[in-house]
Amino acid sequence: MFNRKLLLATAIASAAASLPTFAQDNDEASSRLETMIVTASLTAKTTQTAPAFTSVITGDDILATPITALPEILGQTAGVNDYSDASGRDSLRLRGLDGQYTLILVNGKRVSSSSALWRGGDFDLSSVPLSSIQQVEIVRGPMSSLYGADAMGGVINIITKAPEDEWSGQVNGEYRSVLTGEGGTQARLGAAAQGRLNEQLALSVALDTLSRDAWYIDGEEEGVNSPKLEEKEATNVAATLTWNLADNQKLDFDLGVNQDNRPYDTFYAAGDSKDYREQEISRNTLGVSYLGEWGWGNTSLQLQREDAAIDDFNSRYDEPQNRELTEENLSLKGYTNFAAGKYNALTVGFDYRQQTVGDDVSYAQTGEVSITDKALFLQDEISLGERVTLTLGGRMDDNEFFGSHFTPRAYVVVELTDSIAVKGGYAEAFKAPGAYQLSSEYSIVSCGGSCFLSGDEDLEPETSANIEAGISIAKSNWDLSLVYFQNDVDDMISALYDADTNSRYWSNVDKVKTKGFEVEGTFAITDALSLSGNLTKLDTENVGTGDKLENRPEIQANVSLNWKILDKLSSSLSANHIGEQEIYVWPDYQTLPAYTRYDLGLSSPLSSSFTLRAGIKNLTDVQTQEEDANFNTFELGRNVYLSATYSF
Repeated sequence: MFNRKLLLATAIASAAASLPTFAQDNDEASSRLETMIVTASLTAKTTQTAPAFTSVITGDDILATPITALPEILGQTAGVNDYSDASGRDSLRLRGLDGQYTLILVNGKRVSSSSALWRGGDFDLSSVPLSSIQQVEIVRGPMSSLYGADAMGGVINIITKAPEDEWSGQVNGEYRSVLTGEGGTQARLGAAAQGRLNEQLALSVALDTLSRDAWYIDGEEEGVNSPKLEEKEATNVAATLTWNLADNQKLDFDLGVNQDNRPYDTFYAAGDSKDYREQEISRNTLGVSYLGEWGWGNTSLQLQREDAAIDDFNSRYDEPQNRELTEENLSLKGYTNFAAGKYNALTVGFDYRQQTVGDDVSYAQTGEVSITDKALFLQDEISLGERVTLTLGGRMDDNEFFGSHFTPRAYVVVELTDSIAVKGGYAEAFKAPGAYQLSSEYSIVSCGGSCFLSGDEDLEPETSANIEAGISIAKSNWDLSLVYFQNDVDDMISALYDADTNSRYWSNVDKVKTKGFEVEGTFAITDALSLSGNLTKLDTENVGTGDKLENRPEIQANVSLNWKILDKLSSSLSANHIGEQEIYVWPDYQTLPAYTRYDLGLSSPLSSSFTLRAGIKNLTDVQTQEEDANFNTFELGRNVYLSATYSF
């Protein structure tokens, strides 16, 4: 049977399986000290000793929070901003950098369909059944030396539950009703189970379904105005079959099926002018992973194929108004961890990725475009003493269009005591333009339907230099982290508008800088009362123009007070504060006001296997449009929810 030592040293190190998150399930303070993560170094570390500042969201956190998609809870962590567009599609920004600079992983394997298939697509973030999640690791800051171009802003790694010897699982459901405006009702049902089939085979399987009505903020009827939150019907299925080849080797066979439909509806309405769209999004993922433990070290090999498609109707398109976009992603990654003497722990690996995007309209001549990336990477964790570790890393990328590029990283962790660590580092990042951005024949509807956005074969890669330094403290009844960060991005690619030709085009703009600090902590006031929260202070600048970047709150803070009222009744009161932010409203920039949303929740474990939860989100019914009409994002109106979880 695949032993526990291998699960710690190899399985979690490849993020293809997950150990129990906490050393003592009944001791919350101890659990915080022993939380294990793998994403920051591809080796198992505690959050205290990992060479990065990280946040961890557990599966229990997800079940205890009324969410229908991961961005709702990820946006409440330090350094992360959940930005929703005019239709309610989410984009996660880490430290002020847009969503395309954040790499999404599932069990260490990249999920990469959204940005290439559809600008503003959010289906990567909602493709994993919530009931299958063991924990989510958020690494803030560039990780390009290990993961490549898309990790310039950071990495979010979703780790699913691994089967134990005994079968276990859960069924959960949630119903949400919006009390203001019209529509917005949401219903989600999820189920997951995992266990052993025999001595050699184990299975994990999960299913999530979501049904959401469109929400109209002013209460008017469908077709008269456009919804703030579009209608959505989604089904996600995930399964992993584990074959234990021997005590020290195993194979994981992964299957993922995603259906995400946005039914026919108005997306723009002004007077008698109305525009409609409908999208049907599908994705199938097949993968196989090999894990092995040897006397000299551990090995991991991952092969994955991802096929995605969007059937896209838009009344603003020229005839035919229906388009089909496809994407194929093939990836192969392998690495090994081993000790090189007494003081060095090496990780050596390779990456191969091939992406093909098909669109007969956007690529009028060829119908598709493809790009291939290859890379070698090396990491050395050097012990400079009993409490000092220096991590050095480097990655050599070979891009089909831009040739070779080396990306370095250096990070030091100094454990002053068992509970206090000072750490910081320097990293560079490299991001080549996407295949669609480089194609001169690429053309897609933009400007709200009044112009086209075109590719540019003269684009240059984006590069960045980044530093961070801070302190992490983990005591028995409280913990605190404070970190300063700065990102300097050169040749950032943005879509610019040419008024003379009424067109948009991709272009390298001037240098962009984001900097600030993050504070994160928890405090157990009593056995029954605890406080947790985080604050992010962010400054942004387009160095060439001196302007701030749009839609980046200068202050973002989250505070939650949790009270165990009775043995079988707990409550939570939380506040989410979004500070002032800049937005361009012709002919100049304007400052949007700050606002705060409050949520209240109750939880009651009626038995050891059944838990009931209820609450109110957005207690004061804050509406961004009432604060300032220039807001292009929104908060869902006051809504109530009821959820239940049955575990077995």
